[in-house]
Amino acid sequence: MKKRFMPTHYKNELLLKLQRLRQGSKGVEEYFKLMELLILKIGFDEDKEAKVTRFLHGPNHDIQ
Repeated sequence: MKKRFMPTHYKNELLLKLQRLRQGSKGVEEYFKLMELLILKIGFDEDKEAKVTRFLHGPNHDIQ
């Protein structure tokens, strides 16, 4: 369904949001949920290690 009905530009926008995602003023749980939601919307099938690496890229420095 996604391949047929999801416009390419929409997926590209989601990928860009995911790459730029930072914790900022959000709590860690909220940041993690937003990251997972974007991954689901894009349709990534990431393994645990890739998800951890992606997660560690965006938290505030005091949490990293």
